[in-house]
Amino acid sequence: MLNLPTSDMIESCSIAGPGFINVKLSTQWIAKRIQNMLTDGIDTWAPRLSVKRAIVDFSSPNIAKEMHVGHLRSTIIGDTIARMLEYSKVDVLRRNHVGDWGTQVTDQDIGELELFYKVSKQRFDGDDEFKKRAQKASFYNPYIPLDLKELNDKGLIKDDEGPKVIKIIEGKKALPLVATEKDGHYSYASIDLAALWSRLPEEEVKWIIFVTLQGESLNNTYIPFALEELDDKGLIEDDKDTKVIKIIEGNKVPPLLVTKTDGGDNYASTELAALWYRLNEEKAEWIIYVTDVGQREHFKKIFAAAKSAGWLPADESKYPKTSHVGFGLVLGDNGKRFRTRSMKW
Repeated sequence: MLNLPTSDMIESCSIAGPGFINVKLSTQWIAKRIQNMLTDGIDTWAPRLSVKRAIVDFSSPNIAKEMHVGHLRSTIIGDTIARMLEYSKVDVLRRNHVGDWGTQVTDQDIGELELFYKVSKQRFDGDDEFKKRAQKASFYNPYIPLDLKELNDKGLIKDDEGPKVIKIIEGKKALPLVATEKDGHYSYASIDLAALWSRLPEEEVKWIIFVTLQGESLNNTYIPFALEELDDKGLIEDDKDTKVIKIIEGNKVPPLLVTKTDGGDNYASTELAALWYRLNEEKAEWIIYVTDVGQREHFKKIFAAAKSAGWLPADESKYPKTSHVGFGLVLGDNGKRFRTRSMKW
């Protein structure tokens, strides 16, 4: 304890039993910070970061499994981190990287669901009455004429050889936003606009948070690019019937399996592709993953592989960089980790 550096923020530190350290904040420091905030404004509380864009990956359940309290932890902690970064003027992309790809999804009995979708799609295309009923099923449908009228009154909606569109101009040329289709029916964009419009006047919403559902299936397209780049740099090796990346960070670490014995992709290859996409396509400077501590070693390997490939700098103080924020495991009555894969405690 004597070797701890002094700080105006800390009043005292003490050991409280094995494995626990109590840190007491200085009341004078807290009082001074609050006084500065009241005098100079609350914005003075937020640090200014050098990073301009960050991605926070949180929640991210597997859609083929039941959710549990662990997903709530990730969601709450992840959104808290996102809000803190936004408070420091960082452009934050919230990503819900759901598991919608792989064994657990394909094992589900979805044959009847696929058949139902195909039959309903055929009926939608061939039965005008059914199509009208389906399009009226949206909760926000009553608001669509109202928000489109307001947009039209403001001169934002234009005719475009059949459909009605909203021309978007944001510093550069952009494709128009389709408000109504050629047949006069509402588009997906009109439904989203109605959802947004309906919340603002009635619920007095001051801040709407958008969380993008970015499933593992999206990154399936980028797996070949990511693995080819890693292979070209000599990082991928054959290991019997699999392909692995051997991680060396001061001590012996089990290799990172990127291709299974059947030649298929796995969790690691999907995660590497997601990281490649976020760095190269979304231009993120800081990527934060919020999961339980059970995935700590997995992410250490992913980050180490990315550093070896030159995707990330070796110096962790430089950008772009990645961070794993871990929280405690959810345990069952037997004291072991609860796994939804087996649906057992």
